[in-house]
Amino acid sequence: MERVKSGVPGFDDLIQGGFPKNFVVLVSGSPGTGKTIFGLHFLNEGLKNGEKCAYITYSQAPKDIMDQAAEFGWDMTGVKFLELKPEEFEEALTGKQFDRIVLDSLSSIAVMTRNSLGRFIMKTKGMGCTTILVSELAKESVWLSRDTISEFLTDGVIHLKSVEAAGEVKNLLKVEKMRSTGIERKSNIYNITSKGFEVKTYKVR
Repeated sequence: MERVKSGVPGFDDLIQGGFPKNFVVLVSGSPGTGKTIFGLHFLNEGLKNGEKCAYITYSQAPKDIMDQAAEFGWDMTGVKFLELKPEEFEEALTGKQFDRIVLDSLSSIAVMTRNSLGRFIMKTKGMGCTTILVSELAKESVWLSRDTISEFLTDGVIHLKSVEAAGEVKNLLKVEKMRSTGIERKSNIYNITSKGFEVKTYKVR
């Protein structure tokens, strides 16, 4: 099976070397856990490999996203930025060919229904594209997405959260599911540094 590198240091070891090509993966977590940074890592890796990359947004200006990427030394000028409403997704992608897409975020698209999300997922799969969907979560949510359906429709789910223990805040990443991939469903500590997102090699239960 062909694998697509995430570009996130330490992460691909958790999923047998990378995302299976053509997968749609949900990255969810509460505000400030690094979801957008994870997605930018993914696109930056694609640009380094000469791949065609797109960033779909509804609530963020492309300049703001590019400025955030620049803080980590990443040049996103090769990324196609698409400011779209859910009903525009299918038409906007028709006739296009991308290798990687990040949709950030599902939470800002409150009107996105199960059917429209399903159509979007099928559209990107039909393009042969590997896609990351970003979703905000409330800290105490029992679901893995704000819409409560994305975790069932996607091929993989990555859950990010911050916890406080003994006066220290730790960032934890857990691969909740990844089809066609052997995974350990344990939490992994990660840091966000001046170079971006970094997953540690050790795990916590």
